Amino acid sequence: MKGNFFQSGALRSDGLTAFAMGAKAPEQPMLESVTNNAPPAEEPKKEITLEEAHQMILEKAAAAVATNQLADAAQAVFSWADGDDHSYDALDGYAQAEAGIGDDTDPTDDQLDAYFTVLGNMADFMVAAGADEDAVQALFDDEDDDIAGSLGTEFQGLDDADRSELITAYSLSADDSMVEAVEKVVRKGKVVLIRKPFKKHHMTSAQRMALKKARSKAFTAQAKLHRAKSMKLRAKRIGR
Repeated sequence: MKGNFFQSGALRSDGLTAFAMGAKAPEQPMLESVTNNAPPAEEPKKEITLEEAHQMILEKAAAAVATNQLADAAQAVFSWADGDDHSYDALDGYAQAEAGIGDDTDPTDDQLDAYFTVLGNMADFMVAAGADEDAVQALFDDEDDDIAGSLGTEFQGLDDADRSELITAYSLSADDSMVEAVEKVVRKGKVVLIRKPFKKHHMTSAQRMALKKARSKAFTAQAKLHRAKSMKLRAKRIGR
């Protein structure tokens, strides 16, 4: 009998998302004092140097890349869960596909590094979504198909609104300025995986097509609107 490796209540999103769901700031009085007519003193603006501007752009670009990588890993978990094969090998095949490893050639060193990064991101996403950390560790280190089957079923059962919220929140964890807000939505944690010898796992054409379709769907304008709508509906339900 397969166990339930999700934390009790971990996927409930009530009270979670003030950071992205239109939470209203406390209203400020229009006039702080009828006797204070002096305008507030303006602080002098500090001009940034060209070097600082370049650094800011590079940091934002790196954050955008990291955000996309986390979103891709999370989406790959759902693509795996929605398939018929909930084995570890199938999950690993999705990680290899995300890293750009093909069926007919040996992976390059860069592809191997990307592959292990994707595996780590997948594991972290599962924990962030509410899966038991020890179970996730065993899934990836021991290639435990029983745990894989149970988690695959759990993720498959999540509705579109929960999926959108989890993917969005997890992808935003790459932004240091969002850490506090993200921690209210997902459980932050890092799973340290054993870097095992690489074994190629072939994906079926149906699996590759499903992953490609999920990727394209995740970044369409309609998908972004759907995520925004789900956030607003969630906020309305919790009275924000």
